Amino acid sequence: MGDPVALARGVAVARAARLGRQLTTCEEEDPAWRAAAGHLVRRLRNLAAEALREGGPGADIFRRLREIRALTGDLRGSVAWRPLRRFLEEVLGAEINGVVLAPAWRGTGWGHLCLGTGEEAPALLYFDGAEAENPLMWPLAVRECLALRERRGDGTGADAATARLLGPALFAAYVEAYCHASDDGTRALLQERLAAVRTALAGRGTPARFISPWEELLFAAGGTLSHGGPQVEEDGAGFGPGDLQVAEGLLPRLAEGIFIAARPGILFRREGPQAAPCEDVYDRLRAVEEIPNTPAQIVNAGWLYYTLELLPRLAFLDFDRAAAEVAAFDALLSKSLLVAAVHRFFTGGETPCRERF
Repeated sequence: MGDPVALARGVAVARAARLGRQLTTCEEEDPAWRAAAGHLVRRLRNLAAEALREGGPGADIFRRLREIRALTGDLRGSVAWRPLRRFLEEVLGAEINGVVLAPAWRGTGWGHLCLGTGEEAPALLYFDGAEAENPLMWPLAVRECLALRERRGDGTGADAATARLLGPALFAAYVEAYCHASDDGTRALLQERLAAVRTALAGRGTPARFISPWEELLFAAGGTLSHGGPQVEEDGAGFGPGDLQVAEGLLPRLAEGIFIAARPGILFRREGPQAAPCEDVYDRLRAVEEIPNTPAQIVNAGWLYYTLELLPRLAFLDFDRAAAEVAAFDALLSKSLLVAAVHRFFTGGETPCRERF
């Protein structure tokens, strides 16, 4: 399931498209700025074309994409972080007070830094600025939040805890981050984390078809998977097979460009002869025959569609069309997450996560 060369081509083109979007959507009127941004966009077009050549993109393509990412950060400055914060707080089930979110444009794209000692000390959580509007990569920020909560070492337990909350979406995000990693040390660290996540997912009975395409891409990119420690059979709490079934069931909607904020459910009914009609808008919302999807279900559905449909298709599109499709897909997921949160707030639907930390 999945051709690693086709996936690699799609990953490179999608990265170029997202970097181009950061450059073209900035409201900057300085002619010199516009000229510099236009030059970088032309370089991105050329790299996207090179990535489609026979054999797929090599390490040099990803290296040059990293160079443009750094230059994009110099030009682009700050990016919107509120949707990412909302996602983190929904998944974790609590506000992340004392944590500053900041985009990173050089070196490692995802990490955290404690700015003091003790539980109340402020902290910095940095994320890849090129992926600020791409919810598929946000599981890596959840991992860093959990590592911050541990307040010890490198947060080795954070990978298993995040896999428990978000399932195979974390594995796929790590593999894509590996493709964009800037140095051997970062790649080695990501391989260690991938091994821990792979073991955690196996303990949860995750079917191989949700993981194997990204394993194959990892191997094609020169990565390996070591043994991640003893496999532990886990209980049914957290993200499980039922959530994966929900995610698979959302693929037809994604293919049609429809929000995946909710799915058909059981119609709420009042019983008995004294049943009263819906009295206000919130009662009416509760009676809607749909269940709001959790952030984990939405992001995993997104990864499935991205892997099976969007990335392979990008190889057959010109750069402008590829950039438009990637932007539309990112926006569809972001808006689905927002609409699901509003639906859940007003109707008391499924909690975002079955386990609160």
